[in-house]
Amino acid sequence: MVAKFTNIYLIDGYNVINCIEPLAGKNLAEKRTYLENFITNARRNGLLKNCRVIIMYDCSIDKSFTRPSSKQDETSKLYGLEVRYVSSADETIKKLVSNSDHPKQFIVVTNDNGIKMFVRHYGAKVMSAEEFISKLKPKQTKVFTSNEKIDSKTAEKINKELKENEKIEVKATIENIKKVSIIFKDLE
Repeated sequence: MVAKFTNIYLIDGYNVINCIEPLAGKNLAEKRTYLENFITNARRNGLLKNCRVIIMYDCSIDKSFTRPSSKQDETSKLYGLEVRYVSSADETIKKLVSNSDHPKQFIVVTNDNGIKMFVRHYGAKVMSAEEFISKLKPKQTKVFTSNEKIDSKTAEKINKELKENEKIEVKATIENIKKVSIIFKDLE
Protein backbone atom coordinates (compact mmCIF):
# COMPACT_ATOMS: atom_id res chain seq x y z
CA MET A 1 0.00 0.00 0.00
CA VAL A 2 2.83 2.45 0.77
CA ALA A 3 4.47 1.99 -2.63
CA LYS A 4 1.53 3.46 -4.60
CA PHE A 5 2.26 6.97 -3.29
CA THR A 6 5.22 9.02 -4.46
CA ASN A 7 5.49 10.72 -1.06
CA ILE A 8 3.71 10.65 2.26
CA TYR A 9 3.38 13.99 4.02
CA LEU A 10 3.19 13.69 7.80
CA ILE A 11 2.05 17.04 9.12
CA ASP A 12 2.52 18.08 12.74
CA GLY A 13 -0.87 19.79 12.78
CA TYR A 14 -0.74 22.17 15.73
CA ASN A 15 2.87 23.03 14.94
CA VAL A 16 1.85 24.10 11.43
CA ILE A 17 -1.33 26.01 12.30
CA ASN A 18 0.54 28.08 14.88
CA CYS A 19 2.74 29.41 12.04
CA ILE A 20 -0.13 30.71 9.91
CA GLU A 21 -0.46 34.44 10.64
CA PRO A 22 -4.10 34.97 9.62
CA LEU A 23 -5.10 32.41 12.25
CA ALA A 24 -3.81 34.39 15.22
CA GLY A 25 -6.64 34.84 17.69
CA LYS A 26 -8.76 32.02 16.25
CA ASN A 27 -9.69 29.00 18.36
CA LEU A 28 -8.14 25.60 17.69
CA ALA A 29 -11.21 24.20 15.89
CA GLU A 30 -11.16 27.14 13.45
CA LYS A 31 -7.42 26.70 12.93
CA ARG A 32 -7.80 22.99 12.20
CA THR A 33 -10.61 23.66 9.74
CA TYR A 34 -8.53 26.32 7.99
CA LEU A 35 -5.51 24.01 7.59
CA GLU A 36 -7.62 21.11 6.35
CA ASN A 37 -9.45 23.31 3.83
CA PHE A 38 -6.15 24.91 2.74
CA ILE A 39 -4.61 21.50 1.99
CA THR A 40 -7.80 20.18 0.35
CA ASN A 41 -7.92 23.22 -1.95
CA ALA A 42 -4.26 22.77 -2.85
CA ARG A 43 -4.98 19.13 -3.77
CA ARG A 44 -7.92 20.23 -5.93
CA ASN A 45 -5.58 22.64 -7.71
CA GLY A 46 -3.20 19.82 -8.62
CA LEU A 47 -0.68 20.13 -5.81
CA LEU A 48 0.41 17.13 -3.78
CA LYS A 49 -0.57 14.73 -6.58
CA ASN A 50 0.10 11.06 -5.93
CA CYS A 51 0.87 11.91 -2.32
CA ARG A 52 -0.70 10.66 0.84
CA VAL A 53 -1.28 13.53 3.27
CA ILE A 54 -1.74 12.88 6.99
CA ILE A 55 -2.31 15.61 9.55
CA MET A 56 -1.58 14.62 13.16
CA TYR A 57 -3.24 16.51 16.01
CA ASP A 58 -2.45 15.94 19.70
CA CYS A 59 -5.70 15.26 21.56
CA SER A 60 -4.14 16.58 24.75
CA ILE A 61 -3.61 20.12 23.38
CA ASP A 62 -7.25 21.01 22.74
CA LYS A 63 -9.13 20.58 26.01
CA SER A 64 -12.46 21.11 24.21
CA PHE A 65 -11.81 18.12 21.94
CA THR A 66 -13.59 15.00 23.16
CA ARG A 67 -12.05 11.71 22.20
CA PRO A 68 -14.19 8.91 20.82
CA SER A 69 -15.30 6.40 23.44
CA SER A 70 -12.80 3.81 22.20
CA LYS A 71 -9.22 3.96 23.44
CA GLN A 72 -7.89 4.05 19.88
CA ASP A 73 -6.86 7.16 18.03
CA GLU A 74 -9.46 8.73 15.77
CA THR A 75 -8.82 8.93 12.03
CA SER A 76 -10.99 10.57 9.41
CA LYS A 77 -10.51 10.87 5.68
CA LEU A 78 -11.89 13.74 3.68
CA TYR A 79 -11.02 14.51 0.06
CA GLY A 80 -7.92 12.34 0.20
CA LEU A 81 -6.72 14.05 3.37
CA GLU A 82 -6.21 11.86 6.40
CA VAL A 83 -6.71 13.56 9.76
CA ARG A 84 -5.62 11.77 12.92
CA TYR A 85 -6.28 12.76 16.51
CA VAL A 86 -3.61 10.96 18.48
CA SER A 87 -2.23 10.92 22.02
CA SER A 88 1.07 12.39 20.81
CA ALA A 89 1.62 13.69 17.27
CA ASP A 90 5.38 13.75 17.84
CA GLU A 91 5.55 10.10 18.90
CA THR A 92 3.14 8.94 16.18
CA ILE A 93 5.20 10.69 13.48
CA LYS A 94 8.41 9.17 14.83
CA LYS A 95 6.83 5.70 15.02
CA LEU A 96 5.44 5.82 11.47
CA VAL A 97 8.84 6.81 10.04
CA SER A 98 10.97 4.45 12.13
CA ASN A 99 8.71 1.43 11.54
CA SER A 100 8.39 2.03 7.78
CA ASP A 101 10.05 -0.15 5.15
CA HIS A 102 10.22 3.02 3.01
CA PRO A 103 11.12 5.94 5.32
CA LYS A 104 12.51 7.96 2.41
CA GLN A 105 8.95 8.38 1.09
CA PHE A 106 8.07 10.52 4.09
CA ILE A 107 8.15 14.30 4.13
CA VAL A 108 7.65 15.45 7.70
CA VAL A 109 6.23 18.96 8.04
CA THR A 110 7.19 20.47 11.38
CA ASN A 111 9.30 23.13 13.06
CA ASP A 112 10.06 20.81 15.99
CA ASN A 113 13.83 20.24 16.00
CA GLY A 114 13.55 16.98 17.95
CA ILE A 115 11.26 15.44 15.33
CA LYS A 116 13.42 16.79 12.50
CA MET A 117 16.58 15.18 13.85
CA PHE A 118 14.84 11.87 14.58
CA VAL A 119 13.20 11.40 11.17
CA ARG A 120 16.27 12.56 9.24
CA HIS A 121 18.18 9.72 10.90
CA TYR A 122 15.84 7.30 9.07
CA GLY A 123 16.17 9.11 5.74
CA ALA A 124 12.88 11.00 5.79
CA LYS A 125 12.79 14.49 4.32
CA VAL A 126 11.85 17.47 6.47
CA MET A 127 9.99 20.61 5.50
CA SER A 128 9.38 23.59 7.76
CA ALA A 129 5.80 24.67 8.39
CA GLU A 130 6.45 27.97 6.62
CA GLU A 131 7.96 26.24 3.58
CA PHE A 132 4.96 23.88 3.34
CA ILE A 133 2.44 26.73 3.56
CA SER A 134 4.39 28.71 0.98
CA LYS A 135 4.50 25.72 -1.37
CA LEU A 136 0.72 25.33 -1.28
CA LYS A 137 -0.19 29.00 -1.25
CA PRO A 138 -1.86 30.12 -4.47
CA LYS A 139 0.42 32.32 -6.53
CA GLN A 140 -0.79 35.84 -7.04
CA THR A 141 -1.03 36.99 -10.62
CA LYS A 142 -1.31 40.56 -11.77
CA VAL A 143 -1.80 41.60 -15.36
CA PHE A 144 -0.71 44.98 -16.64
CA THR A 145 -1.77 46.02 -20.12
CA SER A 146 -0.71 48.98 -22.21
CA ASN A 147 -2.14 50.18 -25.49
CA GLU A 148 1.23 51.57 -26.48
CA LYS A 149 2.23 50.52 -30.00
CA ILE A 150 5.51 48.65 -30.23
CA ASP A 151 7.47 46.97 -32.97
CA SER A 152 8.63 43.35 -32.99
CA LYS A 153 12.19 44.23 -31.88
CA THR A 154 10.87 46.08 -28.83
CA ALA A 155 8.59 43.15 -28.00
CA GLU A 156 11.55 40.73 -28.19
CA LYS A 157 13.64 43.03 -26.02
CA ILE A 158 10.91 43.27 -23.38
CA ASN A 159 10.48 39.49 -23.38
CA LYS A 160 14.22 38.87 -23.05
CA GLU A 161 14.77 41.35 -20.23
CA LEU A 162 11.78 40.30 -18.18
CA LYS A 163 12.32 36.54 -18.58
CA GLU A 164 15.61 36.93 -16.75
CA ASN A 165 13.59 37.36 -13.57
CA GLU A 166 12.16 33.89 -12.89
CA LYS A 167 9.05 35.25 -11.24
CA ILE A 168 7.86 36.97 -14.38
CA GLU A 169 6.10 35.41 -17.34
CA VAL A 170 5.94 37.76 -20.27
CA LYS A 171 3.66 37.95 -23.23
CA ALA A 172 4.67 40.94 -25.31
CA THR A 173 3.14 40.52 -28.74
CA ILE A 174 2.08 42.58 -31.66
CA GLU A 175 -1.53 41.96 -32.46
CA ASN A 176 -4.11 43.93 -34.40
CA ILE A 177 -4.65 46.15 -31.38
CA LYS A 178 -0.92 46.46 -30.62
CA LYS A 179 -1.12 45.60 -26.92
CA VAL A 180 1.65 44.59 -24.57
CA SER A 181 0.59 42.28 -21.76
CA ILE A 182 2.99 41.53 -18.95
CA ILE A 183 1.99 38.95 -16.37
CA PHE A 184 3.78 39.19 -13.04
CA LYS A 185 3.53 35.99 -11.05
CA ASP A 186 4.09 35.36 -7.37
CA LEU A 187 4.34 38.99 -6.34
CA GLU A 188 4.87 38.84 -2.61
